[in-house]
Amino acid sequence: MKKIKSLLLIISVSLVAGGLNAGSFEKDVKSAQGKVKAGPAPEPTLAQAVTGQDGTKWWSVNFFGSAHRAIIKASLKQIDGNTYPDISAAKDDLKEGSNDESGHPNDTMDGGDVKGLWAGVEGWTKGGVLQNYGNFNFHQAYERLGTICHLTQDQSVPTHVANIKHGISDSFEGFYDNTVKIPSIRYAADLEPYAYYQVLQDETRVKLPGWTDPETNLPYWVAAPDAPALGQDSTFGPRGHYGGRKNRDRYAVPPQNNFSDGNNDNTWTSAHPEIRLQQLTAAGEATIRVLQSASKRLPPLVKDLSVSSTTADRGNSVALLHFTALDNRSARLAYAVNIYRDGVLLGVGAAGEFPLEVRDDTGIMRKEEVSTAWTGSLEGSRLPAGNYTLELRLTDTDGNTNPYAAGARVDFALN
Repeated sequence: MKKIKSLLLIISVSLVAGGLNAGSFEKDVKSAQGKVKAGPAPEPTLAQAVTGQDGTKWWSVNFFGSAHRAIIKASLKQIDGNTYPDISAAKDDLKEGSNDESGHPNDTMDGGDVKGLWAGVEGWTKGGVLQNYGNFNFHQAYERLGTICHLTQDQSVPTHVANIKHGISDSFEGFYDNTVKIPSIRYAADLEPYAYYQVLQDETRVKLPGWTDPETNLPYWVAAPDAPALGQDSTFGPRGHYGGRKNRDRYAVPPQNNFSDGNNDNTWTSAHPEIRLQQLTAAGEATIRVLQSASKRLPPLVKDLSVSSTTADRGNSVALLHFTALDNRSARLAYAVNIYRDGVLLGVGAAGEFPLEVRDDTGIMRKEEVSTAWTGSLEGSRLPAGNYTLELRLTDTDGNTNPYAAGARVDFALN
């Protein structure tokens, strides 16, 4: 009978946390059965639950539903789809990425390398944002941007910024209410997308001493006395600890008979519920800025650049460049064709601008099939016959230029 009660308890928790879905219900039942047969085990860390190391479903930041998903949904509602069309089009990818805990280096870390995740150079980043984006893997790029949002949002959580080791029963992260209200945005609009991680972390750290348990007048969360200075990532520093009664988190507690009276009551109580609501808001504000900053900084791209030759009236060869231009946000692009010989830049052979009037297959990017010509002249004078390199440079309305790469250069023999 005890085993059956334990099984029902785990199933009821899974239903409350994940919603009633036939497929996931069956999966959760099997997972619960496996747990009961295996006997009692230590509570998994949050990252273990996330990565499936203990066989469970990912719990996100909130035991009764994904706070990360709630934050990014609220943030997306505040972002103008006309101004940031890529963010609107990639909303499903961003939501998926915001549920991804793989930005944490391991299951003991309360933070992650958001700058590295943006660059996407190291293997653990799975291409990050920029590498995926530059390789035209747009769904993956925006998923990884969602993961940057996830790590940034974590910095609104006291246990994360105080670097307190915790599991899925942490009462702040397990608090049932995911109400995210974003009345305004306080953070500067001109930071790099990865910079809001540290801004939010510092803000939360400053608040820690003032968040006290009224029964004990002790802080709920206590940073290590030798924690890194503000401006440095505290999640890679020494561990903090819970405060409150008996040195444990007393921020919120469930009713005494929670899950045992047949009502599956998931209401938790706290002396200061406004703390969590304020931090959810801060996480939403930072998320908006991360997404806006990223959208403004992603560059135009050149795809399938080729060159062909035709003959002018006087028998001189003319280079015809053909390419696909893509941009995440701009409706028009400027272009310039730089002319090189023997590695030396000679000047601009052609320039102009064109609109981006259609969407690519992902729906995220604007694109245009473009052809332009170089007549073989610079500043009105015909260059001598020989081998030249033509480099295509695109500039969007945010001032971003396509990356220097082999895909933006072609060789041409001028006759």
